[in-house]
Amino acid sequence: MSHALIEQLKEALTERNLADTKNALESISVSITEKDTSLIQEITAPPVITDLHKQIGECFGVPQRAMMLKNRVSTAQRRALLFVKAMQNGLSKVKEEE
Repeated sequence: MSHALIEQLKEALTERNLADTKNALESISVSITEKDTSLIQEITAPPVITDLHKQIGECFGVPQRAMMLKNRVSTAQRRALLFVKAMQNGLSKVKEEE
């Protein structure tokens, strides 16, 4: 069973709703900052992060390269925050449809 916040993100991606996707990423970021260990473990799992990158790329045209981490990071919490920040940065270049 996936973490509820990751499910919320996947649902927003499925609906191709940019605002909800950004809100879901913000909620994940806050939860990681509060040291939600189950979320940190799940979002840093390679299959999960790869799937999220793929979905963001397919839904909003964000290149996977734009969401990759450039350097190795020592702690899982920091790595999870950087993953979320990279996804947020990639989405920041997407224009909202009116």
